[in-house]
Amino acid sequence: MAKRTNKDIILGSGKVYLREYNGTMPAIDVICADQYLLGYIKGGATLTYSETSYEEKDDLGYVRKIITTDEEAKLKLGLITWNGKTLQNLVDRCGVTEADGIRTTKIGGAGNVQNKNYVVCFHHEDQVDGDIWIMIEGRNTAGLSLAWSTGAGTIAEPEFTALPHDSDGTLIEYIEQITDITPTLTMVPTTKAMTVGDEDDISVTIAPASVAALVDNKVHWGASAATEGTVILGGSHTTECHVKAVSASITTVTASIVYAGRTYSASCVIDISNSSNNSNT
Repeated sequence: MAKRTNKDIILGSGKVYLREYNGTMPAIDVICADQYLLGYIKGGATLTYSETSYEEKDDLGYVRKIITTDEEAKLKLGLITWNGKTLQNLVDRCGVTEADGIRTTKIGGAGNVQNKNYVVCFHHEDQVDGDIWIMIEGRNTAGLSLAWSTGAGTIAEPEFTALPHDSDGTLIEYIEQITDITPTLTMVPTTKAMTVGDEDDISVTIAPASVAALVDNKVHWGASAATEGTVILGGSHTTECHVKAVSASITTVTASIVYAGRTYSASCVIDISNSSNNSNT
């Protein structure tokens, strides 16, 4: 089913992710990870793109040409959750130290300059019409203003100015999900014979690659309830699971993921015996 057409209304806010720019733009599934979450947003996000141009024409007005001489893109956010390390990502002249349970953030001063640019990704999640991602490389150029009051949360409002990040001089990458994706999970192997005391690995392959990257380190492994305790599972959040046979049984080990609010899974049936005559299949 097609998503994100010109008949869809975009509603709602999103999440913002940030990581240091290392020369290339990361894939959206790489940067949209908990470790790169900048903070939660209040008031949404505002993307602006502006051009400076002039019109060239002949004296009689027969021919005209509009020429763009400059352009600018900015992404403005309102962060309702932040701390001192967040501020280090927002202020170029900023240093953070931690000692004895105290974090000290020094703002301003040439000695605290970082000279870092960042990749900023705003992710608008929409399970009905499709997700939207906005990515830029840049730096906060709005400085810092923090107001504490009794009637409202203290919000940091960075405004990231975009820099060209490829050979075309691209300032903004606007990415849309335009089709539904149905993940497939393939277990390797699907059946396995083990002897009590044996240890081995089983794995699951997730397709397509875009889904596999999004659910990386989020795979849940479990054993059938009726035979719980007959196997010990390790590596419970990756695509590979280490299995140790504890007692004789026929056990179903299942790997599952949650994508777009739905659960997808694949299973391996493990036949555990007390005999050493069985061999792995």
